Amino acid sequence: MIRRVSHSSIIIIIPFYENSELVVPMFRSLREISKEINDVDARVLCINDSPWDNDLISLLEREAGDLSGIVQTQIITNNNNLGFIKSCNIGLEIALRERADALLLNSDAILTSGALLEMRSVSHLDPLTSVVSPRSNNATICNSPYPPSFRSHAKEDAYSAHLAIQQYLPRVTYAPTAVGFCLYIRNRILVEYGFFDPAYGLGYNEENDLIMRANRGGYRAVLANRAYAYHEGSVSFDQLSGGRNSRDEENRKTLLSRYPEYDRSVSRYFKSSEYKAQYLLAGLAPDKLGKLRVLFDCTNMSMSHNGTFEHSKRLISAFAERYGSLYDIHVKCSTDVYYFHQFDLVDRLTLISPDALDERPFAFALRVGQPFSRQHVAEVARSATVAGFLMLDTIAMDCLTLDDPGYWSIWSEMLDCTNIVGFNSSFSRDQFRRRFPFYQIRNEFVSLCSTDVGDYRPATRDKSIDPSGGILLVGNHFSHKHVLQTLEKLNAIENCPPVTVLGIEVPKSLASASFRAGDLDQKVVDRLYAGAFVVLFPSHYEGFGLPIMHALAHEKPVIVRDLPVYREIERHAQGSINIHFCKSTQELAEVAANLPKWKQNPSVENVTHSWFEAAEAIHLAFEDARRSFDFDQLVRRMRRVSILEEALEVQRERDAISEALRRAESRVAENHFAVDGVHTEVSRVPADLESDEVPHRNFPGRRILATFGEFLGRSSRAFLEGALVSRRISLSGEASGEELPAGLKLGLLSRLDGLRPNAHRMIDFGFLLDGAGERRTAYALLCVADALVHGGTVRITISLDASGRTQPTGSEKRTQLELALRNAGFEYSLDIGRELAEYQARKRRSWLAFETAVGTDTEFLEAVYQAALGRSLDEPAEHHLQALRRGADRRIVARRVFSSRERFAILRRALA
Repeated sequence: MIRRVSHSSIIIIIPFYENSELVVPMFRSLREISKEINDVDARVLCINDSPWDNDLISLLEREAGDLSGIVQTQIITNNNNLGFIKSCNIGLEIALRERADALLLNSDAILTSGALLEMRSVSHLDPLTSVVSPRSNNATICNSPYPPSFRSHAKEDAYSAHLAIQQYLPRVTYAPTAVGFCLYIRNRILVEYGFFDPAYGLGYNEENDLIMRANRGGYRAVLANRAYAYHEGSVSFDQLSGGRNSRDEENRKTLLSRYPEYDRSVSRYFKSSEYKAQYLLAGLAPDKLGKLRVLFDCTNMSMSHNGTFEHSKRLISAFAERYGSLYDIHVKCSTDVYYFHQFDLVDRLTLISPDALDERPFAFALRVGQPFSRQHVAEVARSATVAGFLMLDTIAMDCLTLDDPGYWSIWSEMLDCTNIVGFNSSFSRDQFRRRFPFYQIRNEFVSLCSTDVGDYRPATRDKSIDPSGGILLVGNHFSHKHVLQTLEKLNAIENCPPVTVLGIEVPKSLASASFRAGDLDQKVVDRLYAGAFVVLFPSHYEGFGLPIMHALAHEKPVIVRDLPVYREIERHAQGSINIHFCKSTQELAEVAANLPKWKQNPSVENVTHSWFEAAEAIHLAFEDARRSFDFDQLVRRMRRVSILEEALEVQRERDAISEALRRAESRVAENHFAVDGVHTEVSRVPADLESDEVPHRNFPGRRILATFGEFLGRSSRAFLEGALVSRRISLSGEASGEELPAGLKLGLLSRLDGLRPNAHRMIDFGFLLDGAGERRTAYALLCVADALVHGGTVRITISLDASGRTQPTGSEKRTQLELALRNAGFEYSLDIGRELAEYQARKRRSWLAFETAVGTDTEFLEAVYQAALGRSLDEPAEHHLQALRRGADRRIVARRVFSSRERFAILRRALA
């Protein structure tokens, strides 16, 4: 049946195969966007590929009849079942003939308002656009939001989730492919590259074939991020026999045989910074209650007590109480830590284990405390759309004894990889700015720790405690806390009151009592404060100073250094008249020893700052960051995160090498080293365990590898790396070995140059010249080179295959080994049996003949050139002369000439 058919600029092609229940929803959606269809001069073409399905025919006739009154509509019913591809090609051929663009629309896909117009507009933004797909709830690369958790959403909820992030997306995303559920195809593509290939049978990957075909001409697939189509997903195909997976797998083989670049391109897309940024946008999609998800990363917390952990708990608890109705708040830490710090008693908090793979990103993530490793930065940065840290101080960077990891670099990367940075005081912020003056932190805030003494008072006060305990000295083992030095000053004061140390254990001769802080819960700490007469806090450097607040809460005079951050507390805390400021450690001790009394009812009460206000500062920072959010900045941020993660992967590999070498060193007593069947006894393990993972320039085996690799047409490094693939290395004499990464094997083998022959100056090697003979031979060459350089005798046993029978490749491999030994300057005798070949070889150190040579440097070098290269000195030899004049060992210079590429080339020509 044909209704009101005329030429159009766009033909909407909708194939139907059974599933009559899809007809009514499809035509209802078309009626809802009928004005848009007419505005873009489009018409609807329905192709019925189920001629036997009377229900489908009846419904199509009825619905098309209703639609034809407002939109040009046509129905084509195939005489026989042609399949999806041929049915689509009928419509594409009509579009080609009418010079129209085509929009392929699955019968289980629903266009939303504006999608058709947007796809057409996007298709014209770039002359090299081939196809356009909209975003969808269930269409692989077109999914929006990306995380799988959104696939289960109902139609309205799925669309709302996309709308929540649509405003942040760019209008267009270039992708390696698009999806046939809703595919806008430019007419020029049909003209140049034709239709779907029937070789794909019943369907799957046919659109990828057309897209890749056009891409060979430079045409690109794009996603229209502001267009959306709901997709039920594979409803029609699921009716067919054979199963989706089997058809998809078979057609995929065809696709990759034609376009091997397809897999590489798709993989690269999903690893790209743009994809990672789009994935993180899901954090800005609220849940069904309208809440955004917030993560407090507490993986830095352990089962102990200190000021940082107290800060985290108090701040997070206040945030949950104030904003739990606005946000869905999560705490990331171990289960033990969660219960140890009693987060379970805080309403509206949810625990997320660090080991749990929470696939849905958060809107906001914050770690209370500075990052102490690049791993901390990466973990926080990739967990949320808006992510950052609340910095407590810069002491770890300022005290160089603490700065072993290089915190300046780590915190610079933090500024690059996150988009909010907070501080626990204005002083901490100012200190950080001084150290990073060239960074303009876009979303910076101060979440001042509570200065309300009421927040620190214990719920109940033990009246039985006698407040005559003298001085409570507070600090920890870090040097800047200055505990021991202050204790010495106190002990030097005659008739000094008794001193109790809170923070570290000290000898009883130095204090009346001492307590290690991490083991004490808050109740015990409160008893110590309550039992003291004054509190002495001698630290040189703090980001805030919680002991001051605990002292004021217990109405104890507190003696501190005159630091800006303590003056900041003075301006905001009640009872701050009881904070005594001193200029030196001696003054601190003297004031404390005099036991100043607590002053009640000061004349001026300061305006305090509570934990709720600290929490509010975080909430406002989150909202400011969301309002100023920029997707392009997020893409750049994720690019920097990717670079950071790549560096972390390299570091993990290096750490694995160091650990393996440490284990190797611990087994020196075994006096045995084994490399996958290549065994040697060694008198020592290399001392230089921290050198580069790739054999260094002077590694003896490198010269042999260079010759052997060049003989095979490969570089020495490529040959070495190839030799280390899929091999086993054991650091003991046991036959079984653990599978190790290639980089680790590189690191282990690079140390072979430190091995020495055994007491008999003999090293035995056995290796198999089978299909992997090239790799095995490389192992042997590494070891042979070292042994011969150090004057040992090497006995090599070669089995030509596993059974000992001679193989045709045996002679060839043996020849290659012989060539490599000769080119590297070895003398050897060869005695080959039927099944075994025993080599006795000895290094001919030709260059040693010159180690006692006399004469000037020029005469010496001339003699070396004549012996090794058969010619006189040339201009490049000047650098050797300069080395000699600077005091270089003549033996080393001679060895370099005899090991040069020119020398190897001469030997190869002679052997040829």
